[in-house]
This record gives sequence, C-alpha cells and structure tokens, in this order.
Amino acid sequence: MVEEVSAKSEMDQRYPELVRLAYLVLPGDRPRKYRLALARRIVDESLPQRAVRNPGKAYVQVRTRVLAKAMRPRWRLRVGLGRWLSALPAALPESAQTDPLIGLTPEVRAAYVLRTVEEMPYYAAHDQLVALGVRDARTALNEAAEVGEPAGHIAGLSVVRGPRRRPVLPVAVASVLTVVLIGGIVLTENRHRDAQRKAGGDEVVMAGAQAWTRAGHALAVWPARGDLVSNRDFVAAALTTWRRAVALKAHDGAAGGPPRGRPQVLYAGRVGGTPVALLSDGGRVARYVQAAGHPTVELFPAPRGGTTPLVLTDGRYLLPPWVLAARASAPGRPARPVTIEDGVAAVPSGDAGDSADCAGGPVLALREPDGEHTVADLEGLALTEVRLPPDPPACALPAPDRAVAAGAVTEFWAGRLPGGVRARWLCSRYTYLDGRTVAHATLFEKGGERHPTGDCGDVRGGEVSGLWWRPGRRWLYVAAASEGFKPELTGKFKDTGHEHGLLVAKGPKGPRRPKEPVTLSARAR
Repeated sequence: MVEEVSAKSEMDQRYPELVRLAYLVLPGDRPRKYRLALARRIVDESLPQRAVRNPGKAYVQVRTRVLAKAMRPRWRLRVGLGRWLSALPAALPESAQTDPLIGLTPEVRAAYVLRTVEEMPYYAAHDQLVALGVRDARTALNEAAEVGEPAGHIAGLSVVRGPRRRPVLPVAVASVLTVVLIGGIVLTENRHRDAQRKAGGDEVVMAGAQAWTRAGHALAVWPARGDLVSNRDFVAAALTTWRRAVALKAHDGAAGGPPRGRPQVLYAGRVGGTPVALLSDGGRVARYVQAAGHPTVELFPAPRGGTTPLVLTDGRYLLPPWVLAARASAPGRPARPVTIEDGVAAVPSGDAGDSADCAGGPVLALREPDGEHTVADLEGLALTEVRLPPDPPACALPAPDRAVAAGAVTEFWAGRLPGGVRARWLCSRYTYLDGRTVAHATLFEKGGERHPTGDCGDVRGGEVSGLWWRPGRRWLYVAAASEGFKPELTGKFKDTGHEHGLLVAKGPKGPRRPKEPVTLSARAR
C-alpha cells in the first residue's frame, strides 16, 4: 500500500514561501498590494487539488508552475482579483528591498530571487531555470550575481491559502489540446524513426543533429556522435549488456538495474582504439566499455542541466554540441588549445594535477556562444562548472572524495606574512550531488609551498581562516577574513594587533607548534 500525503498539509505549510517567490518575480510595475494579490492567485491556481504521493516532487512541480506564471503573467490573471485582495498581511516587503528587481528581465529576476532570496545552490537554481525554458540559464545567473544585495532580509509573507474553487476548463478545449499534443508526438516520432533505425532499431533514440539549436540546453538535445553510431551490432551489444545487468557498477548514488524505456544514444565510437558508448535513460547515464573482450557498464546519475562535458575515458571528454573551442590546463600552469574531433576533446596528461591531495583531472575553458565557461574534472561523469580566481596556484582545487556538483575558489587575502613571505589565502568550496557543502582553506606561498588551514568558516558572504606561523623564534597566530569582515580570536592567545591586513597574536617560543586550542571567528566590519 502506498501512503498518500495530503496536499493541504504539505502545500499549506509552504504556501507563504511560494507567494513570496511569485511576488518577487512578478513585474514591479503595479502597486505592492496588487502584486501580492496576483501572487496569491498564481499560487492558488498552481497548487494540486488532490492528495499527492510525493510531497517533495510535487512542491518542485508547483514551484516551476508558479515561477513560469510569475515571470510572464497572462492578462486573464489580472482580471477579478477581488477575493485575493482580501486578508492581506499588514507588512509587505519595502520598496527599497524590491527596487533592484524592477529593471531586470524576467529570467534575471527569477535567477536573482532563487539565488539571493531563496538561497538555492548554483546548480539547483540553474536546473530550475532550465526547467522554465530559459535558454541561457548561466548568463541569467551571472547577471543576477552582479545585482546588489537587498536592503535587508526579505522575510516570509504572513498569508494563508484562500478558499479553493474547482478550476473550470471546458472539455472541448481539453480534447483539442490532447489531440494537438498527440499529433505533435506522432510527428516527432516519425521524424526521428530513420535515425533510430540507424542506431539499433526502435530500441534506442537519438536527438537530431540540430535539435540543440531549437531548444534549451539539456542532455536530451545532445546529438549522438562517434564513428560507431551507425554500427547496429555495437549499439545493440551496449544496450544488451546494460539490460542484462552484466558487470554493472553504480556510482554516486545511481540506481542499478536495466534501462527504463528507450535509452538515448549520446556517443558510440572508438576512444584510443577502445569501443565506448554512452547511453541515457533520462535519470541515469551508462558508460559501456568493450575492452579486451570483457565489456563493462558503469552507471551514473544523469547530470543536472546537461551543460558540461562527460568523461569518456581518462583525458577524453564528450563536449556539449554548442561548444566552439576549448583550452585545457591545471591550476598553476598555462592553458593550451585542445584538439576536438567529432565532439570529443583530447586532453594531454600533462594538463592534470600531479599530487594525491589535488584534483587529478584538468580544467577546461570552454568557448561558447554566450562567452567562456570554466569546468573541471572532479570525480564524477560530468565535469563541474567552477569559478577560479585569476592565475590560480597549483592545487587550488583539492582532491574531492566524491563527485562534485558545483565548485568555487575565492581568494580572500593576499600580501606579506610576518617575516616578509608573500602569500595568498584561498577558500575552495564544493557542493556535492547530495547537496552537502565542504570548504577547504589553504595558504599558498609565492615559492610554491602550501599550508592547509582547515575550514573557511561559515561566514555568510565571506571566508575566514588562520594558522600558526613561525617567522623567527616566536610562534605567531595569523588569521585573515574576506573584505568587509574582521577576524576575531578567543582563547589563551588573544588578538594583539594587525599587520598587512592580518590578525596577529603572539604565541610561545620554541620549535614545536603550539597545541593550545584557538577559537577563530569573524564579524562584519
């Protein structure tokens, strides 16, 4: 028996959250009360009318509907707002808090609210925008990041769900829509039937070579590439191995088992002389390798968004079809152009990390129509979009212990340490596929030595870290924080001054590093 969860019990709790989301994304050309009434109507009409079996999934679907309607509200929603104008909360967000949103496009406005107000991780906000049909989600997120912080925290709205009415949709209209949708599906199937036969009959599907030019960037529009795409025997062998669950190995939480439905062929070809195939069933990607007569299949979660390269084998990456050119490097080394053939980038081994505690894969700068994007090979099947500071030092990307969904490296201090050594302090933050976030702080000397200094702290919008430093006979505890924050020290060794932007506390003399605990924090200046 499957337990059903009441739509009211789940959605009513999150109703104010959804109304705030719609209110902030709506165009700001109307009075605040009018916008709130419109936001309430949008949410009310987007909520499920029946019990739901998966509240989490249902909420994501409702949020997508709410955002789509709020980004471009239709005229009919503006008519007859009387009952939604009743019981408005006493306090609405101040105009100063929402003024920065007025001049933004709907896509950037949604990106700003998701990242700044809802505090969604970058990859989650990117996926939400893609689901909304935003063609260039990354540009929208980048533009939203340049908008200033709101003038104070935008609290939730004290609103409750209004009286529910059954939506009225004429049966005739619904029937016409159904016929149109079925006709579109049949037409699409007919157009792709020839391509399917070339790649193993009706058991697999392929996207058209130009499908990505007519839809949002996603894995579903990647064309099949490789010199074995038309080899029905090879594609059939890969599919059969996956279906029979022979030598399957699942990674990063991917479910095992045979494919669901007809898999999509992403790649089928020889990589360094070894036949390799990539197949996707929507939720997973299977990598089939036919090496030395022992075929293997590895399963990975389907990458969110489908906008970064996929690993074929070591040093070989299948690029998204919209990538125009690529350069490869490792942090601390110059970038070099990469040879691309049939969508596959070949990266020399010298462009990978050379230390066990550093990320082993290369960093790729991808030139795309909307600009350049930086990705790194951080364990998973899909490369990770990362932000790096200018001229990142060697090992700026620590070795992760699992696949990384998003990464960012920021420099929060640079200058001279006591004793005159030039150095940089970097914070590397990783968000894993399960949403967990970790941070590593490292002090890099100009000469190449590096000193891991633990976590970067949980400072909202900044970083802080410190370490024991011995420029002479006496140990000093030095610490730094991001611009706008001041590091503070408690414990036996207290802050005794600042030098070159660093907090400096005097410790004992002697060759051994002090073991007394030190508590480091930071506060806004």
